Amino acid sequence: MLQVVELGPGSIPSEVIELEVSRARELRLLSGVFSRVRDLQRVRLCHVGRLVVRRHAFLDLAAKHHILEVLDCGSAVLETQAFHGVRGPLSALVSRCGHVVLQGGAFSWVLGLTLKDVPRLELSQHAFSFEPPGIMRHGPATTVLLQNVILAEMPPSTFPSSAAEVRLVDVEVRSVRRDAFCAMTLFSVVVVNSSLHVLEEGAFSERTFVESLELDGLRVRELRSGAVLAAINNLTVHHSRISDVMGGAVNITVASARLTDNIFDNIRTGGVTLKNWNRVRIDDNTFRSLEHDPFIIPFQRLSGVQSYELSFSANEILDFGPGALRFTAELSSSSVPALSVRLLNNRFSKPCRCDLVSWVREVVVGERGSSDELYNSSFCAVDALLARCFKVPEGQISMRNFTELVCGSEEAIVCEERSRKDPVFMDGSLGDSFESELDKEKKVLGLIFATVVCCILVILLVTTALWLRREGYLARARMMLLPLMSRLCREGGLVTATSVTRLSMREYAELQQDQQLRTETTACEDRWTQTLPEELTQELLQSLREKLDDPEKYSEARDMIEHLYDLIKVEESCHNNNTPSTSRVDPGEERDENLYDVILPVLGPRKATCSVGTRAPSPDKLLPVASYAEQRRRVPTLMTEYLEPRDHEHHVYTELTTVRTPSRPLSFLRQLGQIVGHSEKPPICEYAEPTDATVHVYSELPGTNKMANRPLPTKPEEGPEDCDTPSYKH
Repeated sequence: MLQVVELGPGSIPSEVIELEVSRARELRLLSGVFSRVRDLQRVRLCHVGRLVVRRHAFLDLAAKHHILEVLDCGSAVLETQAFHGVRGPLSALVSRCGHVVLQGGAFSWVLGLTLKDVPRLELSQHAFSFEPPGIMRHGPATTVLLQNVILAEMPPSTFPSSAAEVRLVDVEVRSVRRDAFCAMTLFSVVVVNSSLHVLEEGAFSERTFVESLELDGLRVRELRSGAVLAAINNLTVHHSRISDVMGGAVNITVASARLTDNIFDNIRTGGVTLKNWNRVRIDDNTFRSLEHDPFIIPFQRLSGVQSYELSFSANEILDFGPGALRFTAELSSSSVPALSVRLLNNRFSKPCRCDLVSWVREVVVGERGSSDELYNSSFCAVDALLARCFKVPEGQISMRNFTELVCGSEEAIVCEERSRKDPVFMDGSLGDSFESELDKEKKVLGLIFATVVCCILVILLVTTALWLRREGYLARARMMLLPLMSRLCREGGLVTATSVTRLSMREYAELQQDQQLRTETTACEDRWTQTLPEELTQELLQSLREKLDDPEKYSEARDMIEHLYDLIKVEESCHNNNTPSTSRVDPGEERDENLYDVILPVLGPRKATCSVGTRAPSPDKLLPVASYAEQRRRVPTLMTEYLEPRDHEHHVYTELTTVRTPSRPLSFLRQLGQIVGHSEKPPICEYAEPTDATVHVYSELPGTNKMANRPLPTKPEEGPEDCDTPSYKH
C-alpha cells in the first residue's frame, strides 16, 4: 500500500477520461487538480485509508455527465465547494466507508447522491445544498439516498434545496434539529425501517411543501411540539411506533392522511391537528393512552372538492380520558351530505357493564350528539366474572348486544350462583389402575434414562482413555509409578540401575538397612557337602579339550560347558536359598534373569541342613540334546572383575581397569580349565558382566563378607560318609 499521495494541478494529463486510484494510505485531491481535465467523466477512489477532497478540486468540468465513486475507505472528507462550476450533472456514490464528513455546499449540480453503509456520518449545515438547483423541465430531479447510516444529528438546513426524492432506509438519527427539512419543495420524503429518536420543533419547516410523506416502520421516541408543520399533500404512516406525541406536535394542512397499523403509546391533548383535509383514515391502530381531545380534525369546505371521508375503525383503545373521541361526535352530528363518517369495530378496554350508554355519551364523546353510532359499533371487554356467570368466552363483545342480552330492563347485573348438585365420586378401581399405569411409565422412563446415562458414561470413559493413551499420559503415569512399585515389591535383594556409578549411595544404604528376609525353619540339604569326583572332572576336562580342538564338535562342547555351569549354579543357589535362573529341563524360562544378584548380608539364622554326600552328575547327563542345543545358542557371557569395597556401608564397587577378561569364548574355556586345575586361592571378588549392558544386577554372597568367584569351582572336597547315594536332581 502506498503511503501518501497528493494530486495537484498538472498531476493528471488533460486527455484522461476515467481515473482510478486505490491502495493508498492517504489520498489528497488538491485544489485545481482536475481544472485542466475538462473531459473527465469518471473518478473511482477505492481502498484508501484517508481521503481528502479539497475546495475546488473538481473545477469547471465540461463533460455531459460525471460519476464519482468512493468505496471501501477508512475516512472521507469532502470540503465546501469541492465541486464548483461543473456544467454537467453529477452522480456520486459513497459506500462502505467508516467515517464520512460532508461539509456544506460540497456539490454544485447533483443528479443522484447515495451514501450507503456508513457507520458514522457527519453532516454540516447546507450539506445537501445544490448550486445551481437541479430543476429540470418538470421540476426538481435530484435524488438523495441514505441507507444503513448512523447520524448523531441532522443539523439545521440539512436539505435546503429542492429535491425530487429524499429516501432514508435503515437510518438511525439521534436528533433532527429545527429546519432540517427546509427546502421549498420536496416531492417525496420516504423513511423506511428507520429510527428518529427526537424530532425537535420545526424539524419539518412550515415553509416546506411535501408532495408525499411516507413513514413505514418508523420508530420515534419523542415528537415534540411543532415538529411537523410543513404542508403535506399525502401523509402515510403505517407499521410504525411513536412513543410520545406532545401537544401540537403534528399541525399540518393535509389533503389526504392515512394512519394504519401503528402503535401510539401516548398522544397528548391536541397532539395531531389535521386541517383542510378531504380524506382521513385512522384504522387498525393501537392507542395505549389518549388524553382528552388528542385529535383535532375540524371540517371545512374546500372549493372544487365534492366529497369528504373520515374513517375511524378497528382501533384498540386501552386507556383514555374524557372526550378522547370528541372529533367523531362533532363530525357525525354535522349535516353535510358530502361528508361520510365511518365508525366501526373499535375495541375498548372498558369492562362490559349495563351503564355503557351513559359511559359512551359522557366519558368518550362528551356530548349527546352522535354517541349512538359509536355505541352501536364498538366493543367492550368481557372479564373473568362475566365469563363465569354467563358462560361466555373472555374477550370482546358488542356493547349493544351485551346490553340487550344481559342487562335487559335492569341497570345492575345479577350473577346467581349455580345450585349445588350431588357430588360425583370417582371409582376407586379406576384411580388405582391409573396410578399403576403411571408407576409403570415412571419405571420405564427411569430405566431408559439410567441406560442412556450409563451409555454416555461408558462412551466418555472409553473416549477419555483412548485420548489419554494417544496423548501419552498413560505411559507417563506408568513411568512415574514404576519406582514406587519397585520399592514396594522387592524381589530377593535385586537392585536395578543404569550403571553402578549412578546408584545413590544413600538410597543403597537405606535399602540394605530396611531389607528384611523371611526365613523358614524347614530343613534342606547341605549342597556344600556335594563334590565332584576327581576322575569325573579330569574326564570332563579332557573331553572338553578334545571337542574344543575339533571344529565340528565346538558347538557341542560349548553347550556342555554352559550346562555344567548351570549345574554348579544350581548347587550354589540351593545353598543361598535362591531359585536357579536357568534349567536344562525348563527352556521356557529366561536364562539371564538371576545371573547376578545383589550381595546381601545374612540377617537371619542359618537353616538346618543335612549332608547328602557326593552327588556328582555322570558324563552322559552333561551331553546336550541336539534339538535343545540349537535353541540355546547365544553369545558368550562377558566377564568383568570388581574390587570389594572398603566402605561396607555404602557398597561402592570399583572396576579394576588393569585386569580385563578377554571376550573370546576360547579364552574363557582355557581360563576355566586353569582355575579348576591350578587355582589354590580364589580371588578377592570377581563378577561377570551381564549380557544386558544397560541394567547391571549383582548378587552378593551372604556366606562371607568377601566376594566369591563366579567361574567353575575348584576340586570339591569329600562329603560326609553318611550320605552315600549321589543326587542328580538339579
